[in-house]
Amino acid sequence: MEANSDNNLSAFVFGYTGGVGRCIVNALAIEPRFKKVTLFGRRIVDLEEKDKKIPAAADFTKFTQDVVDFAKLSEDSEYLAEKLRGFDVGIYALGVSPLKEDEETFQRAARGWVLTVAKLAREGGCRHFHRMSGALGNENSWLKFGRFAAETDSLLGKLNYPRISIYKPGAILTEFNSGGMIGPGMVSVMRHLDRFRWWSVEGETVGQFLVQTCFTKPKDENNFVEAFTNAEMNRWVKQQTK
Repeated sequence: MEANSDNNLSAFVFGYTGGVGRCIVNALAIEPRFKKVTLFGRRIVDLEEKDKKIPAAADFTKFTQDVVDFAKLSEDSEYLAEKLRGFDVGIYALGVSPLKEDEETFQRAARGWVLTVAKLAREGGCRHFHRMSGALGNENSWLKFGRFAAETDSLLGKLNYPRISIYKPGAILTEFNSGGMIGPGMVSVMRHLDRFRWWSVEGETVGQFLVQTCFTKPKDENNFVEAFTNAEMNRWVKQQTK
C-alpha cells in the first residue's frame, strides 16, 4: 500500500477515552486531511478538557462519539458490522491490564475484540488498520501476556488488509485518564528517571506518530504488516524538533 495522498479521509477509533486514546484523538483533531472521525467507546467524554494540553488548531467538530455495547462484539454481529462500514482508517487503542482483569476478560478484550473489530472493518472497506500493542509483546517472552500480545499481532496479520501498523510503546506518559494504566504518580516518576526515554514515551508522541504513519510509505514495501518500537517513536519526535 502506498502512502495515503487522500485529503478527505474518514477514521474510527476504538478505545478513545484512555490515556493514549485521548492523545490519538488530539492528533487527529489537528490533522486536516481527516474530515470525519467516529469514536467508539463505553461512554461519552468531554474532548476539550480545559485543564489538559489541547492544541490550538484542534478541530473537534469532525468527531462523533458512539457508545458501544461491548457485550455485542462478535464476528457475526450485524450491530457492529453496520457501525464499521465505510471507513478508510481504523485505530484500535482499547487498553486492558492483565493485572486488573481475570484471564477470560483479558483474553476477550485483548484478542477477541481487536480481531472482531479488524475483521468487520475490513469487510466494510477499511484499508489501513492501526493497533496499539506494547513493548512486551514477544512470542518468546517469559511473560504469558507478552506471548499473548505477540500471538494476537500475528493473527491480525492474517486478515486481508493492504496495510496494518502495530505500535509497541513502553510506558506511555500522559495526564489524560489519570495517567492511563500506570497512574499519575508513576508518570511523574518515569519522566524523572527515564529522561532519555529508553523505556517510556510521551502519549502525545504516540498519537502524533500514529497519525503521520497514515501518510508515509510502509517500512517495507514487500510486507503489509509493520511494527514500530518505542525507540522508533522517540527517534521520530526528536527529528521533528530539529
